[in-house]
Amino acid sequence: AVLTGTVTDPSGAAVPAARVIATNTQTGIVSRTATNDAGVYVFPSLSTGQYKVTAEREGFKSTNYDNVTLEV
Repeated sequence: AVLTGTVTDPSGAAVPAARVIATNTQTGIVSRTATNDAGVYVFPSLSTGQYKVTAEREGFKSTNYDNVTLEV
């Protein structure tokens, strides 16, 4: 499955170079990527299942999304 999204600050501006971590809560497998200049991140090939997704960047509060479900 593909997981993609955009990291923005409270004003809606893109956050480049943010670390994004996708943890499969069923297997414990952790995948990492970073946002591009437009704040976009892409995990091109994740297994289906339940994930916890975390976005973090120095100087910003980290954000977590639990129970992200990836299906085919």
